[in-house]
Amino acid sequence: MTCTIEEQYTWENVYPQHILAYIYSGELKITYGQNTLNFVKGDTLLVPKDQLSRSVKMPADGQPFKCLSMVLPEEQLREFYQDRPLLETWTEGVLKQRPVTPHPLWDSFFGSMLPYFEMQDELPKALAPIKIKEALTIMDKVDKRASAVLGTFSEKGKIDLKTMLS
Repeated sequence: MTCTIEEQYTWENVYPQHILAYIYSGELKITYGQNTLNFVKGDTLLVPKDQLSRSVKMPADGQPFKCLSMVLPEEQLREFYQDRPLLETWTEGVLKQRPVTPHPLWDSFFGSMLPYFEMQDELPKALAPIKIKEALTIMDKVDKRASAVLGTFSEKGKIDLKTMLS
């Protein structure tokens, strides 16, 4: 999904699935409790599921806010991470640094996505899982830390005994 905003827009939300986003222009501020992260043109970010956040999208440098967001379905995450090693924890606090390490692969990947959203025809449904797998492959290559978030599937409020006992 793409988003273009000409004026400042603020909202609060809890997302039921992880979201990967890329900022094409403008600025995004996300606040988790007392901590605020700032994202600008060229930044890639991971918005973890089930966390209350307040977001502010705003134009910057004479450009509207424009980003592309991709929902990461749990079924596809399970399939992708089933045979991959995971980091047990994200040692750096998610609020202390940008959630996704910058890399030219992100610029290339998200640059390749724009034409899909400018098409007049409907995007073929089979293409979405392919692009999500491509994004996860890039993530696994450039920022292993994300596996601690994306590869964990315990239910809210429940302890994963299988993981604890193994």
